[in-house]
Amino acid sequence: MPLYLCRWPNSDVSVVQARNKTEAIIRLDEFENAERAQITRLTDFLVDFHLNDEGSLELGAFGEATEDEIMETAYPELEELKTSDQLDGLDPEGPEYAQKIKEAVEWEKKRLWNKQKTSKQSETEVGKRIQERTGAATVLVNRWVEELGEKILDEFEPEGEGS
Repeated sequence: MPLYLCRWPNSDVSVVQARNKTEAIIRLDEFENAERAQITRLTDFLVDFHLNDEGSLELGAFGEATEDEIMETAYPELEELKTSDQLDGLDPEGPEYAQKIKEAVEWEKKRLWNKQKTSKQSETEVGKRIQERTGAATVLVNRWVEELGEKILDEFEPEGEGS
């Protein structure tokens, strides 16, 4: 099953395994409505975790190809700076280098705020009301309404039948 990278408008990223983009949006709804996020398929994924003394997992490291793909996909302008000649001749430990990276990071954190996609509205009035109250993704709300409708129909017995 494919993995998807979700680049949230606030610059965070999440990775989710799903059959398709729609399923990824539904699964990501556990964190937030992903309809406004950029979702792309990952081609490489390697990650290492460590068990800490408190019995929780901590991120150890990303595989090199994984980190490259995430950075190039989620933070293209930061990556462009890193490979441009703007940093040539600057000491990677120096303040000018650090300032240029800091500015690029700040830009990446804000870059998608004005480019957020608008969420589609649910297909039904009930779905629209659910969406207004929960903020859930349209595809998830539509699925809930459809499943509930099917359940109601399965349990429905018209008067005079089965009595």
